[in-house]
Amino acid sequence: MKLNTEIIEQYFSNKSINNMIDHWIFRSIVPGKHMYQEPLKENYDRLKNIYEMLLKSLRDFKPLNSQLWEQFFGEYNALSEDVTVYIIVGSPDPYDSMIRQDKEGNKCIIFDLERIRSYSENDDKISEIIMQLITHEIAHIYIKKKYRSSSIEDSIYENLRYIVFNEGIAHFLSFDKEVLSTDWYTNEMMERKEKAYSTLLNEMKNNSQDRKDEILARANSGKYWDKFGAISGLFAIVDYYNSHNKDLICFREIFKEGPDILLETINVSNK
Repeated sequence: MKLNTEIIEQYFSNKSINNMIDHWIFRSIVPGKHMYQEPLKENYDRLKNIYEMLLKSLRDFKPLNSQLWEQFFGEYNALSEDVTVYIIVGSPDPYDSMIRQDKEGNKCIIFDLERIRSYSENDDKISEIIMQLITHEIAHIYIKKKYRSSSIEDSIYENLRYIVFNEGIAHFLSFDKEVLSTDWYTNEMMERKEKAYSTLLNEMKNNSQDRKDEILARANSGKYWDKFGAISGLFAIVDYYNSHNKDLICFREIFKEGPDILLETINVSNK
């Protein structure tokens, strides 16, 4: 893993990153758009503290739900040198962490300290959030080693199929440090699942090119429980686990079989 801190160091030096607004990151958050938000000077000391917390978490990182991680991917090894981690400020809400490719096509994980700061004033809570974000983004790196990302040129169906799988696994592993201890069958959780499944299955039938960008954005961005593609994948993994005698090996099966196994689970559950 390589570390790039050019943007955040600029902020720490000048309490501004105005001279970095043309950096490639701000033109890749959403393809075809230039997205940038100047960080507030008054958050300087708080961001310094979160920066140190993030560096330590990256150095000492072990994924959340490590037993389950090993079923999906095998034992965790440090990120390879072909992955660069950028620590920045300047992304608009809700882009707290993401994976993008730089101009040379290299994989980059990007963490925005201002977005992370906005979630809590409590250091312990911020530390938990940092671990969730790192687990989430590194899971994407592992998934993409085996499964090619869908392309915007692909159909809405194919894009949603990939989002359910890719984001479902990343959301599942990073949901909580003890994800299987969560009660997934409360009334509130069931309502969330039914809404996500129903929206997903309806939008998978949609062939509208005019709405494609909007549909895919809603599937994977915005408020947590409203991301119907990602949340469908999360619940599908839970449903698959519970329908297979709660055997941890089922997570290995999910990753081996690929996206269709989660779509089948959603279709069965939605009947």
